[in-house]
Amino acid sequence: MERIKPIDLERTPIRRSFRGYHRNTVDLLLGRASKTIEELLCEEQRLKAENERLRAELEQYRSLEATMKDALVLAQKAADETRAAAHKEAEAILERARLQSKREQEDRAADIRRLNEEFQNLEREYRAFLGQYRALLAQQMEQVDRLIAGQTPAPSVRSAVAAVEVETQPSGLERDEEAEGREAALS
Repeated sequence: MERIKPIDLERTPIRRSFRGYHRNTVDLLLGRASKTIEELLCEEQRLKAENERLRAELEQYRSLEATMKDALVLAQKAADETRAAAHKEAEAILERARLQSKREQEDRAADIRRLNEEFQNLEREYRAFLGQYRALLAQQMEQVDRLIAGQTPAPSVRSAVAAVEVETQPSGLERDEEAEGREAALS
């Protein structure tokens, strides 16, 4: 049986009879209307139940959405904090590296200054040695020239020779032998 529509109620011809309308036609129309109303009420109940179910499901989704938003906010905050901590750590590492590099540069500069000072000291000592050696050679040359000319060495030469002998004195017997040899050469 098909559903009755409002237009069917309006346009259904009901014949008149002795005490009103034709009873069979009215009963048939009322039966169809009753079934349609019953079906509609059942469908309304079913739709209300489905509507409630869908509302509850929607509420669950909204709750889940809120939870996910909160989780995303927390995750973003954690990521930002981790990123900030990583930047801080990187800056600290760079600063330590800069300080260590600076200390190493200062140490190298101090080493260079110390080596330069040592070099200058050695250079001074070398020049002093050359000057002393030159003076000694000059005295020796003068003494050789006098020996060749048959002169005896001057007292200043003797004292210079003695000073050199003291500085270069060999140990033990060698000293005595060398000293005797020099004295014989000087006399």
